[in-house]
Amino acid sequence: MIDWITAVIPFRHKRINNGHVQKIDSDGVERWLVACPKQFEGSFESSIAVKSNDLSECLQYADKLYISGNPTKFLQGHNVIGTDDLNLLVERTLEAIADKAGFVLDDVTRRRIRNGFYFVKRIDINYMFQLPSLSDVRAFIDAAGIKTRTRHGRSTIKKGTFYVGQTSKRWAIKGYSKFDEIMGGEKGHRLPAQLFSSPLLGFTEDKLRLELVLRAPELKKITDDENPSARQILELGISSLFNEYISRLEMTANVSIKDEKLADLPSKIQGTYALWRQGFDVRSMLPKATFYRHKTLLKDYEIDISLPHEQCDNHASNVVPLVRVLEAKPVSIPTHLLSYIVH
Repeated sequence: MIDWITAVIPFRHKRINNGHVQKIDSDGVERWLVACPKQFEGSFESSIAVKSNDLSECLQYADKLYISGNPTKFLQGHNVIGTDDLNLLVERTLEAIADKAGFVLDDVTRRRIRNGFYFVKRIDINYMFQLPSLSDVRAFIDAAGIKTRTRHGRSTIKKGTFYVGQTSKRWAIKGYSKFDEIMGGEKGHRLPAQLFSSPLLGFTEDKLRLELVLRAPELKKITDDENPSARQILELGISSLFNEYISRLEMTANVSIKDEKLADLPSKIQGTYALWRQGFDVRSMLPKATFYRHKTLLKDYEIDISLPHEQCDNHASNVVPLVRVLEAKPVSIPTHLLSYIVH
């Protein structure tokens, strides 16, 4: 889905006036004048920043409209799931602000947008990957925050999110748990009250979200154009761009995927089971009475610690290379959740 867009739409309209920021030097000469964006609230908490250029007669009309923000959250009220149809999001966003901004979205401009004839300064793309459980998502993030690198350098981790190229002016990648973000309660990330009892929250619980940020210098590079258009970006493919940058992540480490049985065991025998699963001879490590007591308890769960773990029927390793998680296809939106996205 598209999680942020900064775009310039060629469009003659009544100028949106929200004041200016002006720089005047010590001699009283104006050095620059920048229009202040106006925030347009959607039906939910999210807003879109909009401004006009000043190249017009008597400053009454403008021929370029600038928009910046999260169109998915602006239109839906959430960004748990959404569409990667960039043109659709831009058109729907302009429709949503037209009345408040005092313009009419004409058919010519609609056709231009639908054909990608507008300019993109930044785009954020994200997809979700399914892991066995929430604890595995957290384990992946912790491991990736330490062991991932690209030409940007090593990754960093902050408040449950790992970053690659966090301060780069070109591109960056971050990974986090959308479930933890929603449940963290931070303003701007909460689900609207009317959606909290929806299936959206449960859908996020075992999902890893990876997000790619492409800024203006990088967009110019990949399109070989000083003023890259949406059409050029779409010709490269939204998902293809995402996959190309994700493939740059160097992930040589492994992450321990939580054993489902472990969560069901009484806490007093979880340590014994975990050691046995890792291949240790727990008979030689525990007092004799403790070993047999734990052996009896674990038999109730069809686990025999008197045998080496490798000889048991259920011997699949719970250690998975980080990169294997990302080789899987991103999670598609379940049919029963399609009504929660913009169309």
